[in-house]
Amino acid sequence: MLNTRLVFEEILQVGGNVAVKPTGSSMYPVIVTGDKLRISPPAEVHKGDIILFRSGDLMVCHRLIRILRKDGKISYQTQGDSYLSPDEPVSAERVVGKVTRIERGDCSSARKILLLMNPVLRFGRLNAVLFSLLTRIPRGARHFIGHGPSRSPVPRVGR
Repeated sequence: MLNTRLVFEEILQVGGNVAVKPTGSSMYPVIVTGDKLRISPPAEVHKGDIILFRSGDLMVCHRLIRILRKDGKISYQTQGDSYLSPDEPVSAERVVGKVTRIERGDCSSARKILLLMNPVLRFGRLNAVLFSLLTRIPRGARHFIGHGPSRSPVPRVGR
């Protein structure tokens, strides 16, 4: 049986790119199940990049929120965009690659708004707060912001 994770790691180590389809919701709304991610070698990573790293038997894609340097060693603090707290630090040796492209099909209006705000979402908790606020707006609310048929609070009496 072929170990896909090892094949991905070997391809990235020799400078190749791989494409993966993620599962889970930790990076929602930027990445959702069914998107196609292009992963490149992690030659250079910066705060705000989405990195792919080993976590036990799993491969995880989370946003890099802090680069830690201690005793000459580098580790990375990551966090899923839909999570309110960061992950445990990840040693540089566990980083396999970084996301360089996200391909997706149709998506909801709320997700499109959040994707347009992606640079702002790099501020960690703001993503989860904005998402929870946007999903609480009732569908009928558009009538109050000038879209759709007008609704008069006072019924009309015969003409």
